[in-house]
Amino acid sequence: MMAEMEKRGLISGHLPGYTYMIWLPNDRIKIGSVGREDRLLERWKEITADYVKAGYKDPIKPLAVFEGGKSKEAAIQGKFNHLRVQDELGEQFTPDPELIEYAENQRIPTDLAYLIPTYEKWWDQYAPKKGIDIPASAGDDWNF
Repeated sequence: MMAEMEKRGLISGHLPGYTYMIWLPNDRIKIGSVGREDRLLERWKEITADYVKAGYKDPIKPLAVFEGGKSKEAAIQGKFNHLRVQDELGEQFTPDPELIEYAENQRIPTDLAYLIPTYEKWWDQYAPKKGIDIPASAGDDWNF
């Protein structure tokens, strides 16, 4: 419903915050939101830790960040509702080409690009503490 309202131009703005799309270690997409910029990185770390606890050994991969909090999240989730799945780690979306293209067209805004190397550095320190080996060439795989 929110996606349809946004499409029709009935929503002129969204709640404050940021909505993100990340590629999860289980090869699905998460669409979530936070109220403040400083929570983006913390939320990504929390999600990563949940997946590591569940036995996954790969980091998340941020795909896109949008201005707008919960209402923007609801609009995007509504747009891709047909791809929604639920498992023990929560709500996720199947990585359909339409969803991937949507994320790739948005990307990470330049003013938030600092989050990627900050997350990478955190992962490089976090993973070995959890017994996860990081190949020497892993830095080459951080293509967002």
